[in-house]
Amino acid sequence: GGEALLVAGGAACRRTRWGVCGVGGGSPGWGAAGSAPGLAAGTDRPEPRATRPGGGGRGRERHLIQAPPTPGEYAALIADADAVLAEQPDVYVAAADTVPVAVAGTAVTLAALASGVEPDDVERIDGTRMTTEDLHQHIEDLACVSARERRANPAIVPGREDVIVAGALLLARVAHRFAWRGIEVRVADLLDGIALRLAAGRWPPASGRVPA
Repeated sequence: GGEALLVAGGAACRRTRWGVCGVGGGSPGWGAAGSAPGLAAGTDRPEPRATRPGGGGRGRERHLIQAPPTPGEYAALIADADAVLAEQPDVYVAAADTVPVAVAGTAVTLAALASGVEPDDVERIDGTRMTTEDLHQHIEDLACVSARERRANPAIVPGREDVIVAGALLLARVAHRFAWRGIEVRVADLLDGIALRLAAGRWPPASGRVPA
């Protein structure tokens, strides 16, 4: 009975004020947003804040046909991700003392794996920090087993077992491209912020127009 609100990924990213990354584990794109606290030293409000093609969902569809993936499929996904990331500006490079935030399903799943809990254990997952070495270890562990074995892991919600490898790999490649030493996982993502603004009567923005 309620009204539906459609918000473009680029609009969500442009409302972000911190260094945030969501890799689209179940969707065709990834998004990153930077701002004052440490991203792109020397800039206050770096642009662009926008989504890019090539999310984990699309990466799995294009490249990871087998489960476990073959070395050739794995290499093709890395090459595809790196080609997209090479075109992105350096505004997402993190300063040494900054820990970028990773949000949404892929990051939450990885945090659940790291903590040994189910993905709905919000209190134990929210704020989990992982180094890039941790990310690579999780990718290695996930990539070497079948989708059925991943599905049996209580940290992976049903339906994510076939996209988690691609999503985790993309997150690792983002971290590599922008020299992130690690990430901090947050359960609430950009859409949660929009929902809170709606509830407070602060969305759409004062202009009355949601940016595309």
